[in-house]
Amino acid sequence: MKKIAILISIVTVITGQINLEELIVIPIEKVQTNNIPTINQNQNSISGAGGSIVTGTSTPARNSVNLTSTTTLTSGGSGTVEIWYQVNSTWYTTGVQLTLGAFTGTFSNSATIPNLIAETTYSWTAALVYVPNNILAATGATKSFTTLANTAPVISAINDTTVNKNKSLELTLSASDTDNDAISFTAKSDNASV
Repeated sequence: MKKIAILISIVTVITGQINLEELIVIPIEKVQTNNIPTINQNQNSISGAGGSIVTGTSTPARNSVNLTSTTTLTSGGSGTVEIWYQVNSTWYTTGVQLTLGAFTGTFSNSATIPNLIAETTYSWTAALVYVPNNILAATGATKSFTTLANTAPVISAINDTTVNKNKSLELTLSASDTDNDAISFTAKSDNASV
């Protein structure tokens, strides 16, 4: 099971009845990855008949990416769709379900896809998928992103220090890592007697 973090916000006024808590609060244990077993070739878009989805932006990190999309629901259409993301050949479901024909509005969605490989180019798209049958209803444009390279940690400057023979020296070291990797320090001398 691949887990993703989800953020959804409503960006225009919604008409009709909707339970906002179901749209906004998504426990991570409810997020899962599903494969789409069926793609209905005769219905590859529901634009103008209930809703459409636009592939948004990607913000890659070293081993993950934040993807966005915008879904617009219009009058008409029926059934329940979920917002999904496809990265290369893997589908990720957000668990966000929208009922076609129940209300109208525009929604921004954001999902973080983890466990990617650094310095790798991926293709991706956003999609609306009919549930529970997992039939593709609409897709946005296919885009690409490249995950970032590892950034070396940066150690704070260490001043030159002199110490007398048989005396100890204690230094406080600090460093930072923009990738948030764990940092450890190792002391090494170019003098074998030290």
